[in-house]
Amino acid sequence: MSSIGVDISSDKISIVEMSRSRKGFVINNAAIIKLKPKVITKGEIQDTAALSKEISNTWSRNKFRSRKAITGIATQRAIAKEIDIPTVNDKELEKAIKYQISDYLPISADNVIYDYYIMNRSKDSSKVMLTGAIRSVVDKVVESFKKAKVVVDAIDLNCFSLFRLINFTRNFGAGSRDKKNDNICIFNFGWEVSILGIIKDNDLRKPRFSTIGKKTLIDNLCKKLQKSEQECIKILDGFDFSSIDEKEGRMQIDNTVESSLSNSQSLEDNDGADAISESIIKTAGQLINDLKLTIDNFLQDDRKSTIGSIVVTGERIKGLEQYITKKLRYNVERLNIAEYFSIDQIKKKPDFKDKKSIDIADDLAISVGLALRGLI
Repeated sequence: MSSIGVDISSDKISIVEMSRSRKGFVINNAAIIKLKPKVITKGEIQDTAALSKEISNTWSRNKFRSRKAITGIATQRAIAKEIDIPTVNDKELEKAIKYQISDYLPISADNVIYDYYIMNRSKDSSKVMLTGAIRSVVDKVVESFKKAKVVVDAIDLNCFSLFRLINFTRNFGAGSRDKKNDNICIFNFGWEVSILGIIKDNDLRKPRFSTIGKKTLIDNLCKKLQKSEQECIKILDGFDFSSIDEKEGRMQIDNTVESSLSNSQSLEDNDGADAISESIIKTAGQLINDLKLTIDNFLQDDRKSTIGSIVVTGERIKGLEQYITKKLRYNVERLNIAEYFSIDQIKKKPDFKDKKSIDIADDLAISVGLALRGLI
């Protein structure tokens, strides 16, 4: 039995085909396709024809075993929210959510697709995880796959895909006995949309989407420096958070950043370095505040709990994990899926053969979490 997960983010499509064997889970096939700008913006499909064409071509080129897939949504027009409802009766619970959906989600009842599951029950109430998304967001996902002749078996919110992936590695991976009792903050640093949440007792808590992603840092650099996106991507690629002098509030210029700055006569080296530091530190501060808010909200509701660590997946910037550790005083670790799932088969493919395992892991994390839904 195999399962296919498709992560459609704002800059690329990541597809993973997985199966289960006696030795564990194996990634049998995978593909990553860069999308043209504005096909997807902030997690929402803008051009269904262009996306369906890419999905169809990718399916044919990579010869996936099935034309059924599980995909996910990551947008601020989708939400997952914990709510308490004063009943333990299943039928009453269903009615309460149906008729009060607009009270729980900031979306009109006529324009929402929702689902829920019961997290736990007390004597006279139920704690429920309620999820919902704007109908048009879901419709465009279904339409894009239908045009590509791929059947969508399920549509996840990507916060659950991230939770499923990280919780699986904690429960079944090496050293899981030491890790599974810790509460952890989970964080996928996305291109335009990032994902945050808490794992406690094998449950996802306080999930949320943030519009602070890697592109946010690039866009803010473009505005600050009056440079092109490609120039600012090059600057960010050469940036290292460990180069920031906290006392001075600036960074040391490395060769990559210096060469980018030297192309412009409007910036002196020192002024350019200060402008870069100011822009990146400010945007990183917004991201760290989102992390802090997620953790603080959880600890406020569960005062006896603590957070053991922050587990990171997704986009990379040099020194970011160490910078978060310094600012929030939590241990930050990056998840490498290659430590838990065999990737030997896909490393033979041209798209992956020259990549390091950790780089493959960063690109495929969410799609692995989606594929796992069909296997566990």
